[in-house]
Amino acid sequence: MEAHSRSFKWFFGIIILALLLPILAHLVLGGYNRALADDFCFTAAAWSKGLWGTLDWHYNNWTGTYASTFFQSMIGVSQSWRYTPILLIGLFSASCWWTAWQFTRTFRLAYRRYTGAALASVLTFGVITGAANVFQSFYWTSGGITYASPLIILVFYLGLLLAIARQEKPLRWWQFAPAVGLPLLSGGFSPLYAVFQVTVFGLLILASLWLAPPEKRRRYLRLFGVSLLFALAALLILLIAPGNAVRQSAFEDLLPLPQVIWQTITGTLAFIPTAVVYLSPLAVLVPLFLAGLVAFTCHPLSASERVRANRGSLKWLGLTGLIGYILIASAFFTSLYSIGQLPPARAYIVPQIVLVLMAMAWGYIMGLGLQRKYATAPPRLSPLVTAAILVLVVFSAAQSAQETLALLPDFQVFASEWDARDAFLTTTDAQGAVIEIQAFTKDLAAYAALDNPYYSCIRNYYHQPTLVILETPENTESP
Repeated sequence: MEAHSRSFKWFFGIIILALLLPILAHLVLGGYNRALADDFCFTAAAWSKGLWGTLDWHYNNWTGTYASTFFQSMIGVSQSWRYTPILLIGLFSASCWWTAWQFTRTFRLAYRRYTGAALASVLTFGVITGAANVFQSFYWTSGGITYASPLIILVFYLGLLLAIARQEKPLRWWQFAPAVGLPLLSGGFSPLYAVFQVTVFGLLILASLWLAPPEKRRRYLRLFGVSLLFALAALLILLIAPGNAVRQSAFEDLLPLPQVIWQTITGTLAFIPTAVVYLSPLAVLVPLFLAGLVAFTCHPLSASERVRANRGSLKWLGLTGLIGYILIASAFFTSLYSIGQLPPARAYIVPQIVLVLMAMAWGYIMGLGLQRKYATAPPRLSPLVTAAILVLVVFSAAQSAQETLALLPDFQVFASEWDARDAFLTTTDAQGAVIEIQAFTKDLAAYAALDNPYYSCIRNYYHQPTLVILETPENTESP
């Protein structure tokens, strides 16, 4: 038994170290991040209008997203763009570890430290590796703050809810503070996320009414009810913003409601196979198999519980799939309704985390169901299956890390050229003369697929109204 325990810890230790490789690779690459596109707009606005003036202007003239406007402005004023991906990826990974640890404690998993770290690492791996455009979602400040930040808060909050709900003592008033503050904060990052989190808490309330044991139901309903109330308050603040009318006027092809509903249904159905087949199959397969392995070998069940888990597998697989579909559809509906098109690439990080969690839930449900074959003895996978999972995880993680680090020379060139341009434009006094500068030879904006270079914002940021950036001899941007 002791030898088996030692080998299992070695197995999970290798898994955890392997899954950390792509995360560390992005942390290294993220150190060469710089301001892109409308990062310059927020910074110039914060300098000229002040923080409160920027919030007021955006709320009344563009969008009510008070949280993202605040944090983008703060990063811009402090000129901390190079730390954005390090901060976002680091905090997202930490929130996953926290919540996975709470999950292992709630369900009393064996090898808790190892299984929790493995589940956290594979969730982080699946979301980052499977992102439609990781540079839009985590590197670009305006994109990352808007869509990755609220997910960090959500994952952390779900772990906090697990910790609070697990307690036997009556809830104290101060334990409701996160249920007030966190949904109110995270709902202010984007309308897409505000609707998404309302859907999350609504589904949690329904799950509590249906599944929670009677002695715990009131506790859950109070926590989720307060969370839903303040998630709705955040959504209301966004909806009444006068700037919404201005922003929507920029999108000429808004869709009628029946077409929004139809495209939501079809777009959600298309997203799942597209993400699995096209974006990154391994970002779904690795979480599926690893979660199944954890459930099969480390989730303790009695003999009768194993029989029930096996019999209910199809029901729970279907229910999990339905919940995932509803959550993804809520994100698509919001985008189609507000701007008449599917979400931009940076926003796909929201449905991506749902897809990865759904894959993990499916794997976990199937892993529990497979325990039925073991009436008394602890479930054990065959060495061949264990080795196959180990090879799959290590290969996937190593490949992802290698692909990320292969971009390091380009990013180093970009950062060097950006810093040189910044030093030149900061110290140059044109005195009305036209200033011409060359485009970057390696541009992070190209990796982030940002088509609009926001030249006017760059001019405002550097106070150089006559600045001209030469793209090519055939395509020169004029002042």
